[in-house]
Amino acid sequence: MERLEQMILYRFRVHTADGQEAVSPVVVTRRPMRGQLVSEAEFTSLAAEQEQPPMLANPRWSSKSFAHGDRATLQVDAPGLDGRTVRFIVERREGEEWAQVGTFEGAVENGVAEAGLQLEHPNASDAGAEPAELRFSCELA
Repeated sequence: MERLEQMILYRFRVHTADGQEAVSPVVVTRRPMRGQLVSEAEFTSLAAEQEQPPMLANPRWSSKSFAHGDRATLQVDAPGLDGRTVRFIVERREGEEWAQVGTFEGAVENGVAEAGLQLEHPNASDAGAEPAELRFSCELA
């Protein structure tokens, strides 16, 4: 990705029931190039890109916020990858670090992969428990 117009930037914002907010780091993906007129040099470059593995795009949660015990769905667009499996890696913020919560897999159907996750707050029994911050990444399995 050499030019800004070839990139799409995403940032995810999650709100908790008590009004707190978590913001993800910026995620960069490649903008789809279908249907555009390009020069021969750009066409050659695009042909070389097609030899690389397809990209996953638009990772998202099924809702902006969740409560303890809710079931969340993790989704990602996977155009042209029907039948393949996507691995979702979920992490929780613990102080300044991120700890892995688990790995979940979902099959790509109609260009979208999804996996379910039962959410349980690590300190749910504490009356003053702070909201937990979660994030996920995904890759082809």
